[in-house]
Amino acid sequence: MRRRHTLGILVAAAGLLTVACSTKTIPPQPKHRTVVVTNGAMRFVPDLSGPERAAIADDVSTFLQTLYADAFIRPKAKGPTPVPDQYAAQRIAGFFTPAARLTLEQKADVFSLGPHLDLLAGQVQYSGGVTRDKNVITALLSVQFTGAGSRVDEAATVVEFQQTGQLLLQKSATGWIVREFDLKIALKPPPPTPTQT
Repeated sequence: MRRRHTLGILVAAAGLLTVACSTKTIPPQPKHRTVVVTNGAMRFVPDLSGPERAAIADDVSTFLQTLYADAFIRPKAKGPTPVPDQYAAQRIAGFFTPAARLTLEQKADVFSLGPHLDLLAGQVQYSGGVTRDKNVITALLSVQFTGAGSRVDEAATVVEFQQTGQLLLQKSATGWIVREFDLKIALKPPPPTPTQT
């Protein structure tokens, strides 16, 4: 009889604990984090046919979408703690030539929103030129990346940003790779929400 009574107390206590835990305010989770890429005017030297130009522009856009998503969208944590901020540069190092990786190590902050911040949504806009010299294809791009960020695992905007500058890409056997970059990033708080009177 005492054993059943003790079990009843434990079940009741667990119920109270569940109720107490469920009343905690949990910030809303972001539905998804996105990077959208659009291209502006592109020049091709030597000139190419329309379908060839479109195929190269699509290929560059796909590369930039992958690069920026991997840099600014933190992968899902495999345990209770989020992936550390310093891993952003390590995640994208494979998209850079060995020489460009050295620059990336020194200027990793241009591919990060800062400690404990994640991208909510961003848009990459680029324009530039693609050159073919014998078997070497390069793309010199002017890039602007704008968007908003939140604290890790939250959905409220706490920062707005703009990254601008240039990327020099080179086509390798496995795809595009960053050969050089000169980028700057500026962050600012979002405008205050207007209060209703």
